Amino acid sequence: MLSSTQKAIPFVNTATEQIHAAAQYLSMAGKFFLENKPDDSHTNLGWDATRSCFIGRNLGGPQQVSLALFPESFSLVLLNAQLEPISELALDGLRLQEGEDWVKRTLSSVGLENPDYRLDLHYQLPEYAIFKTGRFEKKLDESHLAFSTIRSLGDQVLKQYQPNFEHASELRTWPHHFDHGIYCPLAFNTAGEPIKSISLGLAIHDATIPEPYFYITHWQEDPAAQAAFPSLPGKAYWNTTDFTGAILKISDLLALESELERKEQIHHYFLEGIRQSLGFMKLPPIPFSQGAE
Repeated sequence: MLSSTQKAIPFVNTATEQIHAAAQYLSMAGKFFLENKPDDSHTNLGWDATRSCFIGRNLGGPQQVSLALFPESFSLVLLNAQLEPISELALDGLRLQEGEDWVKRTLSSVGLENPDYRLDLHYQLPEYAIFKTGRFEKKLDESHLAFSTIRSLGDQVLKQYQPNFEHASELRTWPHHFDHGIYCPLAFNTAGEPIKSISLGLAIHDATIPEPYFYITHWQEDPAAQAAFPSLPGKAYWNTTDFTGAILKISDLLALESELERKEQIHHYFLEGIRQSLGFMKLPPIPFSQGAE
């Protein structure tokens, strides 16, 4: 699976942009049908690696439904409480408005009404081609499959490290930047507010790194100037352009010949990247559980 994913890497960005746009239907359902949270968590998404799909927050109603997006088939699906499909819409070739209409109509059919539902984003997405054409276009099945494979890999890896952080957030995908990650406060002031934290995640391509990548970033309220950054294992490196973070590009990971080499690269990247980040913030090492050692 990963070898075929490597071949699709040059095309995965195009699929990612289509999927990112389509995921907004799920996030806007959270915005228009749920109580809005100050941290915007009502709009974020889970990744179900078993089903290879994004699932939005439970929207309630008599059937306790949720909206899902399946990247491989590129379809929106309404799920019941048991995560079984109730209704499905294939997006390829449809206009953005047609997706909005389907969501309103389908949610209405299960007792959830909000005529104001629409793609009313309170954040700005990149200028993807779909926002110029107004129509979804699935170009290569392989690139959509590669997206799902990479997202499942990220989900699996991040779940190994999440339990090691006492105050770790949920592992979720955020609709703005479309990264899949966890936020881990590490130190607090007397008011209980975080003053030092670390974030781990899987990001999509952006203006700084033009492909999917793992990241480790750290933050502190009173940052100390960092004169130099130590090396990281294998192909991993410290990025200091636009943001500071330990980076492992997916193409560099998939270029390794064996599954064992890839596992070792991921393992050493996270352990060393976390260790260095804690050191920059003058925090003690974290004892990792067996699954992440």
